[in-house]
Amino acid sequence: MKKKIVFLMSVLVVLGMGLSLSRQTANASFASKYHLKAYIMPKKYRGTWHHGRNKLKISSRRVNGHLLYKFPQHSVIPYNSKVYLVQKDGTGITLAAPQVDGFGLKRSGKFLIWQAFGSRIKYHR
Repeated sequence: MKKKIVFLMSVLVVLGMGLSLSRQTANASFASKYHLKAYIMPKKYRGTWHHGRNKLKISSRRVNGHLLYKFPQHSVIPYNSKVYLVQKDGTGITLAAPQVDGFGLKRSGKFLIWQAFGSRIKYHR
């Protein structure tokens, strides 16, 4: 009986590892399929930013759970809900989901300015 339980637990562990690896390879295969290069967010933008109840979490390779890639110059990329394409824009950066209008981020002193569709929101740490 004990051997059967140990065997079932080991099968569950192996299946769990297989599912997590397949999710990682799906994200990697999207990037390799469209020849996307990873974008590393500059340190001045990283951290948790607040505006009222809104929270913006920026890490080195993610913004609110979306992966960051450099904007491709000569290709059309299909929509993917977990990807942002990033392009430098003067003093700030522009982020956009593929085939969707984007938004801009820039620093103004100790604040982070979020701009999209004519609206401007000031985030603080």
